Amino acid sequence: MLHALDPASGDEQAATPLLTAPVAEGTTIEVDTSRAYVGDAAAGAVHEIDYGDSLRVARTFEIPAARLVETGR
Repeated sequence: MLHALDPASGDEQAATPLLTAPVAEGTTIEVDTSRAYVGDAAAGAVHEIDYGDSLRVARTFEIPAARLVETGR
């Protein structure tokens, strides 16, 4: 379950289920200024989360290793 919290008050702003299985070894999360990326090792996918839009899953990339790799723009 992902939770979005108000940084000032700590109140929950949104919550959404994401992973269908317990968090597996190798599951990672990276956060930037507008999106979070959750590497779901059990599903072989990376989920792109728009936390400015109630934790909407913007895209899911099927990647066999589900490892996050940062690239330049």
